[in-house]
Amino acid sequence: MSVPVIGASGEGLRKAVIASLAGLPLSSLLLGSLLSKQAMAAEPAAPAAAAAPGAAAPPAEAPPAEPPPTTPSTEAPPAEPAPAAPAPAEAPPSEPAPVEPAPGEAPPGEAVDDLAPLEYFEDELPVPRDSIFDAGYGTRGDVSVAIGGLVDATDPRAAAGATIRLPQFTSDARFGLGKGWSAAVHLNTILAINELDLGVSYAFPLLGDLRGLLQFQAGVFVGMLGSFGFQSLVVAPQFRPLVGVSLPTGSLRWSLRGEVLFSGPYFATLGDTSSTLATPPPVANWNVGLMLENLMQNDRLWYAGLVLMASTAVYQNWLLFPDTSRYDYYPRVMGGYEF
Repeated sequence: MSVPVIGASGEGLRKAVIASLAGLPLSSLLLGSLLSKQAMAAEPAAPAAAAAPGAAAPPAEAPPAEPPPTTPSTEAPPAEPAPAAPAPAEAPPSEPAPVEPAPGEAPPGEAVDDLAPLEYFEDELPVPRDSIFDAGYGTRGDVSVAIGGLVDATDPRAAAGATIRLPQFTSDARFGLGKGWSAAVHLNTILAINELDLGVSYAFPLLGDLRGLLQFQAGVFVGMLGSFGFQSLVVAPQFRPLVGVSLPTGSLRWSLRGEVLFSGPYFATLGDTSSTLATPPPVANWNVGLMLENLMQNDRLWYAGLVLMASTAVYQNWLLFPDTSRYDYYPRVMGGYEF
């Protein structure tokens, strides 16, 4: 009796031989072989490099899988990330956006000078304070006030032999209007002689620190006397044009000034009688003076001056009711303190 070949493999032949020796029916061997083939077909094929049963196989290292090709819509490969664009709202730290300073504020990074006022005078630069006699700058809002005195050393022959020389009290004020312009006020009095003048002045640069001054004042001359047994009063209008130059040297300010005084007519009252004095020349006085002002550490000044006066007899010696128009020449010494 021939044995049919159950499987083409050696395993099947070996099983058939064992079955024949054991006396097993061939049908059961055939059924088991068919079941074994079906089970083997249902299971996936084992890898060719699988280890033998019972042996500890090392973990297999799978080769790195190739990433599938990406389309433009898929995420970029991690190996080459796309550069991230900076946020548009963030400026580069090395180049900050410039900041425009507000009007009246100092630019960023610049120190503010404490000596310069925050609200300064339009288009002018910080300058030293103005004074009474110096040409100055006409700084708007700058106020100077001075008090002092003066003495006129008149010739006794022009005053009917009188040798008493009494000092006159003086007061001056100056208020800056800006751009070189100032308002000026002057008062000198000794009761018997009183002068009050108001006007404006204009200061301008000449050469370096040398500055020029133009000034015009208008006012009134008033003489009063109520002693010696009679009452008298003299009133006359007067006008004072003035030119000058000033030069600062350290804390000192030198000023050379020339002035002309136009006055008249003189209206006089003696008791109950009113009359007009003899009409004096149009120029009642002219004078040239040198003034020195010293700026102290407390921002105050003292001043001193020497003036050469040329006056008609009516201007300073009205009490004598002179009838001459000649000029008398005498010095005037003055000094005071400025706030």
